[in-house]
Amino acid sequence: AKSRSASAPSCATALLRGEGVAAGERGVRLDALTRALLGARAGVEPSKRREATPRVLVGRDRELRRLDDLRDESTEERRARVALLVGAAGTGKSRLAGEFLERAQKAGARCVAVSLASHEREGRAYGLAGAVLREALGVEPGLAHEAQARALRSSLTSLGALPGVPDDGRALWAVATLLGLDGARSVGAFEGAAWAHVERDPSWRAELLSSVFEACFAAYCARACGASDGGVVLVCDGLEAADRASLAALDRALRAVRELPVCVLACARPELLERAPALGFEREPQLARPERERQQ
Repeated sequence: AKSRSASAPSCATALLRGEGVAAGERGVRLDALTRALLGARAGVEPSKRREATPRVLVGRDRELRRLDDLRDESTEERRARVALLVGAAGTGKSRLAGEFLERAQKAGARCVAVSLASHEREGRAYGLAGAVLREALGVEPGLAHEAQARALRSSLTSLGALPGVPDDGRALWAVATLLGLDGARSVGAFEGAAWAHVERDPSWRAELLSSVFEACFAAYCARACGASDGGVVLVCDGLEAADRASLAALDRALRAVRELPVCVLACARPELLERAPALGFEREPQLARPERERQQ
């Protein structure tokens, strides 16, 4: 019994990684997208292998059709669309999100998926914003610091000049900070008068982080939409656990891409409705599209 108990954590990790279990042991087989969403909660790198017999989602045809229609509408009209899926724990939000992601990928969309565990509610500021940028820019969290810094510099260079963000190291510093990299200032060699503002004025620092997130997200979406007819799909699972700074930054970023084919699916428990900014959502516990476009 002792050896079986001791092997449980490693067995669970192996399941999420898609490595299977030893002969004679019981396990749960997960398809790749479900494993990716669950793995984000458990800190496990998702495997690139796909299951031979993926699970079939049952009883969600209507919701999937509405999501597919929303994504098609976004692509055809070249306008951003947002959907909010609200439900209690265990009602199948993550599974529905995984199925939607798979269908979007098959349709040629560029997909970014992030998942937050409920215990992250009191996490660091801009945790969700950093997770979105990390996925979009392809900066692997398991790499050594220098490797992450190199990947970050390369990804930002590929985005080109960011509108409204001076080329003085502040963009690199801001993204490194959002990603939670130690020594963020050294990544971008950020100094001078602008750095002095960051050091002494928290509101200036917050504005810089939010504006750089907006610029990077908009630049990524513009580039991805230009390279793919399927547009961009962003899925945020567990949004009720997101920090307020990230929610405000995401709200701001969505306004910046409203004329691009960007489709966002946010999955959350009901408590999100009591604390989130508008994000273009109707305030109802259902799958919903915006009632009206935001004004310029």
